Amino acid sequence: TCALPISAGSNGLATVIAIGGANITATAGGITSSAAALSVTSTITHETVLHSFAATAIDGANPWGVLLQASDGNFYGMTSAGGSSGFGTIFEFNPTTDTFTLIHSFAGGAGDGAEPQGSLIQGSDGTLYGLTQYGGASNNGILFALDPVTQNFTALYSFAGGPADG
Repeated sequence: TCALPISAGSNGLATVIAIGGANITATAGGITSSAAALSVTSTITHETVLHSFAATAIDGANPWGVLLQASDGNFYGMTSAGGSSGFGTIFEFNPTTDTFTLIHSFAGGAGDGAEPQGSLIQGSDGTLYGLTQYGGASNNGILFALDPVTQNFTALYSFAGGPADG
């Protein structure tokens, strides 16, 4: 029997934290329901490595943030190292064909970013957006856009640093 309270705002949703069993009851207004058995078993029998980063010029290293499944069904992510200049990459993974594609290698300098941070997001127009920690005109990072269809990368804004700009 499990005697963990579930808040009224949770709509009775319990969160499983381990494999096992429990008897669940509900109490409200001094009335307790009959117990219902809950059994949680593992259904994961194995895992599959879809891509192993090799830290080469045609790959990335140190994946950063979370994967974004975009509206085209593909997954997009970033690495904070690796790529042709060692400053990180943007990649695409097609789950239908199990294909990994390097889309952009960050080069640093005034026209590009370096060491992307955070996660990619997708705008309502399908464009992917992200941030880098370094690169840009003042080496304080950039805001960038990536068109997943054309794979066109655009540095949109270069952070100057300081109290007025970040």
